[in-house]
Amino acid sequence: MKTLATLAMLALALPGHAHAADKYPSRPVRVIVPYVAGGAADITTRVVAQKLSDRLGASFVVENKPGANGMIGTDFVAKAKPDGYTLLADASGPLVVNPSLYDKVPYDPVKDLVPVSQLTSYQYALVVPAASPLRSLDDLVRTARAQPGKLSYGSAGIGAGGKLRAFAVSGPTRSPALPDVPTMEELGYKGFHITQFQGILAPAGTDAAIVRTLNDAVAAAMREPDVVKRLADEGGYEIVAGSPVDFGQLIATELGMYRRLIRDANIRMQ
Repeated sequence: MKTLATLAMLALALPGHAHAADKYPSRPVRVIVPYVAGGAADITTRVVAQKLSDRLGASFVVENKPGANGMIGTDFVAKAKPDGYTLLADASGPLVVNPSLYDKVPYDPVKDLVPVSQLTSYQYALVVPAASPLRSLDDLVRTARAQPGKLSYGSAGIGAGGKLRAFAVSGPTRSPALPDVPTMEELGYKGFHITQFQGILAPAGTDAAIVRTLNDAVAAAMREPDVVKRLADEGGYEIVAGSPVDFGQLIATELGMYRRLIRDANIRMQ
């Protein structure tokens, strides 16, 4: 009986999992960005990390781990200890595009990571140089069909100051950053909805209480006027900070969409 009583007292004295979660965070938190410093994901993450530091009373330290199209940093977090002190600030590429495009990736975006919160959504814009003779999306389509394989294009680049002519944006609604530019669907290309997201994730197995704490803090931070303005000014990002379930559903939906798109278009790595 004495032994049983001693064991019971020891069990009560040991810090439990929920007790540890109640004290979270009690030390600095690493936030891994799988891209170079100064890029879109890095800028967004640093804005949010500062707000999380202010709200939760511990430092959220941004650390860049670029390489392999974002897979090095993503894999690092997927294999990290699920204690809430190593987080991932990621975008669509490593989470839904790479697993659909590469034959093998070193992590499973659904099984190895738990969603915390989406941060932003942003669209693509279809543009041509302002001096181009092409004046509309229909012009571009007709020219491309008449001269197959002759038009060159870029999927990302630098351009601003009236040097580009935008024909359309890729999302389901017009972009607040380009309110006068129609969507692809408005121009007759039904079902053409492609957007990119940024969000926070943690290693699978992270305590649900920690995930809730982070989600609540992110949601509050993303509503602050200076955050909304900063992200809009930096790149026209739309704030989308929902629940972990919402973010998980988005990842699953986007994975399915990219897998179908890449399969149907027979896209291969070169």
